[in-house]
Amino acid sequence: MVTLDIGNLPSREVNQRLKELAAENERIEVLNPRSLHNFAVGLQSKVEVVVQGSLGIYVGGFMQGPTIVIRGETGWYTGDNMIDGRIIVKGNTGSNAAPSMIGGEVVVEGHSGSRAGYGLKGGNVVICGNVGLETGKMMLGGRIVVLGKAGAKIGESMYGGVIHVLGQVEGVGSNVIVGSPTGKEAEELEKLLSRLGLRVKVTDFTTFTPRPGKHSYVLFQPEHGRASVETSGNNRS
Repeated sequence: MVTLDIGNLPSREVNQRLKELAAENERIEVLNPRSLHNFAVGLQSKVEVVVQGSLGIYVGGFMQGPTIVIRGETGWYTGDNMIDGRIIVKGNTGSNAAPSMIGGEVVVEGHSGSRAGYGLKGGNVVICGNVGLETGKMMLGGRIVVLGKAGAKIGESMYGGVIHVLGQVEGVGSNVIVGSPTGKEAEELEKLLSRLGLRVKVTDFTTFTPRPGKHSYVLFQPEHGRASVETSGNNRS
């Protein structure tokens, strides 16, 4: 294990040091994080990073592969557009945790703010405490698990994915079906809880899924190229 003392280093230099150390070490301990913003953005490695303290906004954005353990708290947009890896926050995290996350896992052992999992595309978001309003808003895929209470408009305008909440829910968003975990999803949820050491019965959760037929969404298949070709052909005639 190697130690990185952030001190007064700017985010750009910290991320460059992390990249260099990750190329030669399996574990990095970070000291004096001083709530630094944009920590480990774009980091691509299987390294484990243990942060002794709190970080600011955009922790682990666009990263692919690392495991980051924060022994403190984080600000907004933790795990923004993360492709792969794990972020474990021992404390609380701000609003918009794991927005547009494509894959990997974010685990918040404390509470989280509003709009957790906004636009989520894949992976797992697990919040052991409470969450604010509009959890899972406009999510396209993936799984959100909340062990505490959830605020109003949960799952608002969600297209895909699933949300499981153990505690009380203040209100449900539009286009949402309320039910219980069943079939393969119940099995996957049980495996996830067991892996994380969370002793909770799957049957105690309330499940929120999108109502079919109201919305459709095709991911990563833009139509502008084909439309351009068709327009060009029409012009030739």
